Amino acid sequence: MKYIYLEFFKKNKLIFGPYLILLMAFSVEKLMIPHLYGKIVGAFKNKNQQLAIKIFMVLILVWALLQIAYTGLYYLDSIIVPRFQSFVRNAFLTKIMDSHSENFEELNLGNIITKISHLPGVLRDLFYSIKLFVFSNIVIAISSMIYLYFVHPTLMYSYIGPMVFMIYLCYKFLNQ
Repeated sequence: MKYIYLEFFKKNKLIFGPYLILLMAFSVEKLMIPHLYGKIVGAFKNKNQQLAIKIFMVLILVWALLQIAYTGLYYLDSIIVPRFQSFVRNAFLTKIMDSHSENFEELNLGNIITKISHLPGVLRDLFYSIKLFVFSNIVIAISSMIYLYFVHPTLMYSYIGPMVFMIYLCYKFLNQ
């Protein structure tokens, strides 16, 4: 299955560059928006209304850019997901035909067709799960590390330890 994913990414690499860039919207939403809210509250606390208004305008601009990025992601999803479903379906059919090229009588075609017809929905759900969980968490983790470095490098170094431990646990879990 890993081969199928890698082959698909290789054949569609031009679309995944912009897609990965647009995935940065997750980290902007999770890191920058709360940071700007904190700045607005701090400006009001210091009774600096002009600064609060400027930060609020930046917040509106960031929010608008996020909406554009998410629209771009949805558009690219509408291209990638059908291509991925078709690619995997063809790969499975080719594998089935190649492995049974000598003896087609053993194939239970009804069962195979039923399973292949359910495949697009399963693949779509898998794609969105991977996008929303794996990719977004990786992007957020890296962005958090960069953000913490600029806040205070010691915070970033204290963040790396638990992240390495989590990556190790995920690796062990996936290789069982």
